[in-house]
Amino acid sequence: MYPARCLLIARRVVLVSLFVIGGPAFADVYDEVSQLIKSNALEAALVKAEAHLSSKPADPQMRFLKGMAQRGQNKIDDALKTFTDITEDYPELPEPHNNLAVMHAAKGQFHQAQKALEMAIKAKPDYAAAYENLADVHVRLAEQAYRQASTLEPQNARAVQKLRMAEQLLKPQSSASR
Repeated sequence: MYPARCLLIARRVVLVSLFVIGGPAFADVYDEVSQLIKSNALEAALVKAEAHLSSKPADPQMRFLKGMAQRGQNKIDDALKTFTDITEDYPELPEPHNNLAVMHAAKGQFHQAQKALEMAIKAKPDYAAAYENLADVHVRLAEQAYRQASTLEPQNARAVQKLRMAEQLLKPQSSASR
């Protein structure tokens, strides 16, 4: 148990070093790739990310940005692999778990999304976005179960009412009601 804890602490120190001590040269490339993603220049972002990763293939921050660019290009399978790989190499980072969950949820894979969000929360117990996303996933799972119950037993008024409530929760909100 002790060696595993030391490995975790060492890994965190390495991550802090990558993010903090990396210096201005690295900050510039991260900022540049982030800006390219924000401006929807996704192919250029991927090219820049890949160039950086060719010399630093384990860099979690650049791998994360690569996944974001892939997701933006709708390369869902590639982005899923990128985020999955990051979560396997750096399970203590919550953001890749959260992004992996969002992608699973978009594909209707709510149980996988739930597991990924639980890992994000385990990694960062005060991660509010992960809790909100987990609640959304729970509502989706409830909607599916209520829909199945209503299909199997249409006269079950409670199931039908709960289905309507779940559907209401999942409706997009207008900007006026936010």
